[in-house]
Amino acid sequence: MAMRLILCVLFFSPLFGETILDRLSSLRKGDLVVYSLPRSICIVSVENIETHVAPYPAPGDEREGQDANIATRERANSLAEEQHEVDGSLQPSHERNRGQRGFDSNTIFFRVVTATKDILDREGYPTWITWFDAHAPDASTDETISVCGGTIVHSDSSHDWFHTLLSLDLSPIPNYLRKRAGPKPMAGEHDLRPIWHPKIVVNGAYLETPSVALETKWPQDATPLSNRPLTLYFPTSEKSVRALPYWIESPTSSYRAEVIDSRSFSTHIQEPPSP
Repeated sequence: MAMRLILCVLFFSPLFGETILDRLSSLRKGDLVVYSLPRSICIVSVENIETHVAPYPAPGDEREGQDANIATRERANSLAEEQHEVDGSLQPSHERNRGQRGFDSNTIFFRVVTATKDILDREGYPTWITWFDAHAPDASTDETISVCGGTIVHSDSSHDWFHTLLSLDLSPIPNYLRKRAGPKPMAGEHDLRPIWHPKIVVNGAYLETPSVALETKWPQDATPLSNRPLTLYFPTSEKSVRALPYWIESPTSSYRAEVIDSRSFSTHIQEPPSP
């Protein structure tokens, strides 16, 4: 079963903390990132994007247009309420509140596939992207998550890493607190080291681009990440999949997740390859 993560992209009030769900407007169909996790590979792909355009009333039909908008919103609200009733146990309270902040404009369909790290050698594929494009044979998981109104409303996924990552509250790290490149200066010396940026890989090649660093905290759960602080690095180049973090690390442990390859269609006009 193909894993599709349905996301309704909203414009929300700044009263709420930013999450990855709030950063998805730059995504394009075909965008893909390959995460190397401590024990597995996780590939996230944008399978499709549907744009919902509110109807505009013709001159003299303002009332009809208003009625159509109201009816559309009522149908969407009714669907959201049904989904909340079915899958409310999946959502922390801050996620449930997020769904009340606005009305969806885009629906983004993600596919998320996980695999063991020996798949390429075993199957004979040159890269993780070619393996994925070949229908990801012998994948460990290939499941579905649904998100609407900025809220994950359904998940049959047994791989909770990406599910949780999407809804973590993010805070920017000021430059003076950013990680620095190179060895620390001697006591009494000024720290003139440049800000550290992770290596960004797009289509198998390194891309020189600065990054934005955001911090968060993993929720309490049964994983090794439970309650740990995390730093997420997002590339700023339009040639990358800048809506998603390319480097994730914990300052209190050796945990690290990094994007080892990616494919971006943000600056391309051609359609991605058909499955």
